Amino acid sequence: MPPGAPAGAVEGTGPHHDHGIEAKPLSLADQPVRLYAVTPEKFRSRLDGLPPRLDRKLIADALEFATTAHDSQKRDSGEPYINHPVAVASILMDLKMDTATICAGLLHDVLEDCGVTHEELGKRFGEPIANLVDGVTKISRINFETREQFQAENLRKMLLAMTSDVRVILVKLADRLHNLSTLKYLPPEKQKRIARETTEIFTPLAHRLGIYKIKWEMEDLCLRYTEPKIYFDLVRRVARKRSERDAFVKQLMTDVESVLRKSGVEAQVTGRPKSFFSIYKKTLKRSKDLAEIYDLIGIRILTASIKDCYAALGVIHETWKPIHNRFKDYIAVPKSNMYQSLHTTVIHPDGQVFEVQIRTREMDEIAEEGIAAHWSYKADEHVKNPKYVQEKLAWLRQILEWHQEVTDTGEFVENVKLDLFQSQVYVFTPQGRVLELPAGATPLDFAYTIHTEVGHQCVGAEVNGKMVPLTYQLRNGQIVRVLTSKHSKGPSRDWLDVVKGTRAKGKIRAWLKKENRDEFIARGREALADEYKKRSKGNEDRVPGPSGFMKTAEFDEAMKKAGFKELISLFVAVGQGDVSAQLLIGALPWFARQAAEEPLPPPPPKPLANKAGTKGVLVAGMGDMLIRLSKCCNPVIGDPIVGYITRGRGVSVHRRDCPNIGALEAQADRAVDVQWDVEIGTRKDTTYLVEIEVRVYDRPNVLLKVTNAISVLKLNIHAANARVNKQDQGVLNYTVEINNKTQLEGLLKNISELPEVIQVYRVHPTRKPAEARG
Repeated sequence: MPPGAPAGAVEGTGPHHDHGIEAKPLSLADQPVRLYAVTPEKFRSRLDGLPPRLDRKLIADALEFATTAHDSQKRDSGEPYINHPVAVASILMDLKMDTATICAGLLHDVLEDCGVTHEELGKRFGEPIANLVDGVTKISRINFETREQFQAENLRKMLLAMTSDVRVILVKLADRLHNLSTLKYLPPEKQKRIARETTEIFTPLAHRLGIYKIKWEMEDLCLRYTEPKIYFDLVRRVARKRSERDAFVKQLMTDVESVLRKSGVEAQVTGRPKSFFSIYKKTLKRSKDLAEIYDLIGIRILTASIKDCYAALGVIHETWKPIHNRFKDYIAVPKSNMYQSLHTTVIHPDGQVFEVQIRTREMDEIAEEGIAAHWSYKADEHVKNPKYVQEKLAWLRQILEWHQEVTDTGEFVENVKLDLFQSQVYVFTPQGRVLELPAGATPLDFAYTIHTEVGHQCVGAEVNGKMVPLTYQLRNGQIVRVLTSKHSKGPSRDWLDVVKGTRAKGKIRAWLKKENRDEFIARGREALADEYKKRSKGNEDRVPGPSGFMKTAEFDEAMKKAGFKELISLFVAVGQGDVSAQLLIGALPWFARQAAEEPLPPPPPKPLANKAGTKGVLVAGMGDMLIRLSKCCNPVIGDPIVGYITRGRGVSVHRRDCPNIGALEAQADRAVDVQWDVEIGTRKDTTYLVEIEVRVYDRPNVLLKVTNAISVLKLNIHAANARVNKQDQGVLNYTVEINNKTQLEGLLKNISELPEVIQVYRVHPTRKPAEARG
């Protein structure tokens, strides 16, 4: 009995499901909680009632084999060990699984505990069954409480086993469900650990596979051990009004059957009790007391066809008032775990609120059994098709694919848990394809779901034909279109705060890492080459040439002494500033010998004349100074400019009309004269960032047209954003890379000629500048 259980509480938990197992119901609750008590004899008595598609002889043989293998073993409860695999096989029978899976349930512990070999199983029962048992055994050996690195690897192994044959995890889920029902025989700490592990890994797996009958039961069992006081409090409080609620549900079912029959809709109506865990989650999510959770009562309507589902919905809404925003159509847009149903919440004339689920009988079977319905003898042919299962497991393969590049083990574990737990939102592509995204997803998540490159090149989005910013949160049923540009500079670090899905975050991180790495490689290679040229000056006849010194044995030796096995790693380290180019080049034997024998001539003194700096800017009287164009005003060659010496970042160049100039003028001693170097500043390899704003009539495709007007000029788009102002005008902001002001003028002219454009201008830090067009 877990701590917190009230005196007189009866053991067992979960929604009532007939697993062919003797149950002792919890009299206090709406959903009897279960103890599993099954023996080989009782299991054997079920075999005669199995459908012809199952090989009863092989199942009986597996039962005898398992009984012999576990002959002298006992469970912690003291009962014969064989009762456990028999209970697991019974649960799998109720899921209508195939012969191989039921046999694997009976045999799932023989490799682990009985000294039986894989080869022996293969010869006796065939390789498919032996492989299933082997897969379950490998998962059973996983210790989810080990250090993070091992936990991550074990998670990968389990997910890989599932992609190979999903029946492996179905056996494991049945195994875990039965083990949860016998937790009372374990020490309290172990009870909590197993319950917590189940809640974090196995329950969400059951949810994603759509096996709700196991999910609900596991959730209630886990709640009893993770939050015993809360659980038993719920049991007592729900039980108080049970008779009153039962009477209401009975009358409600009669009323629903009556109105459906009068409307000519043939349907089966049943009551639908909620699990304790779902009630508990509602109290947390809505921050309400149990008395305020109004939809504890549920009705389920099962019809023969989809057409009848919608007809029944119409009758329900005509008879009882529906609650706004509580209708969901999972028939038109199914969940990724195959779940299909109509959900609505309505108000009874006496004020009682109740939830109604409407679906076909086939949908109901899949809703209960999820992916397991593939093996059901009742399943339609499309469900039995192997491709059907593979399609439904696409999310699992994607989880593995998305996390291949995640090297941080803690991040991998958390991301997998997040992927399993996340709620979903369903949206449409312009072609009508349904995409499942994490709740709170943005157009960037949508773009990365389409393709990695679509995400990297995304510059804008439209939802239902209207412009939206990339930060917009998508909602169910919306039609999303993303706009891309081949000239986009790719994602920025800010995007990590915009996207919600781990897939999108992983792709953005990988891109940023690669871009930074490429930049460091180039910077490191250049620093080493520059330092070598500097030291070689005047000694060219005594040292290798600058184009080949990195290929010499001497350089290779110096690199290894510095702790690097390959050039690329060295370039990255030098580029990041972790390794000094001066020290490494100075350690080369040619320069070391010269330093000892005959000092190299000192480098020529740096001239005090103007120095050409970054972006073609000349700084009067400065030597080798770092120069950067300020991002607050983005000066472009031809703009009047002023320079200020910053602390640790060289000279910052601003436009003279920059709003920050006022603050800088108070420190006149930091001001320096700067001017544009026309020769360098107008070269094609010298670029400037400029922000433009476009005001447009908010019409379909206007974002695409403006973006194309930029792309045809082959200009790189660094950033883009879209919104609608109070005047219902579209406001588009672009940060574009240009070479000169002439190019800027051409860009503004090209955009202004679009009929949808009201005005286009270069953004001034505080006001619209004179070059506005419209």
